[in-house]
Amino acid sequence: MADKNNEEKKKKNPAPAAKSVKRRKKKGPPAAVKIPAVFPTTKCKLRLLKLERIKDYLLMEQEFIQNQEIKKPREEQNDSERAKVEDLRGTPMTVGTLEEIIDDNHAIVSSSMGPEYYVTIMSFVNQD
Repeated sequence: MADKNNEEKKKKNPAPAAKSVKRRKKKGPPAAVKIPAVFPTTKCKLRLLKLERIKDYLLMEQEFIQNQEIKKPREEQNDSERAKVEDLRGTPMTVGTLEEIIDDNHAIVSSSMGPEYYVTIMSFVNQD
């Protein structure tokens, strides 16, 4: 019975008429400046993680290339120095024996064929 009374009261009381409500201006940034929420968040998060992984890979590649460019001039300098040393050493024309050191820059060398030569001593020759 109580249920019937409640139903009758609901039927008798009509819903209030809609009143015109003025909208108030909201304070804050304009709508164009607000960043909209992006849905679905799970797919966007997955895309973000994939793009971050690609970004990390590209940063590693860029760092590797920069290190190689820094290293390259050193290798070229070492190659040029090696070439200079090889030019100074050259290939021996004849093999000789050091007979006597005259002064800091000159010595007498005898070859295996017999004659003795008065030659200059290079800086890389061990004089001991």
